[in-house]
Amino acid sequence: MPIESAPKEGPDILLSGLYAPFQGSCQFTGVFIGGWDPDVEGWLVLGHDDAGQLMYANPTHWQPLPAPPTGEDA
Repeated sequence: MPIESAPKEGPDILLSGLYAPFQGSCQFTGVFIGGWDPDVEGWLVLGHDDAGQLMYANPTHWQPLPAPPTGEDA
């Protein structure tokens, strides 16, 4: 779905588009888990780079994360 329709509150979501491994770096295309951060008013990727810095995202699309496996698949 277009990123404009993505929720900015609630659980993390699956994002698709550009991300930067660290602020000011070149950007890469990918699919990643992340969410809206109101402190920076932008999308952040779940996790951090090797230096412990947050990874910023410029996604174009999103979708909810799938449900976790249950039963024998868990």
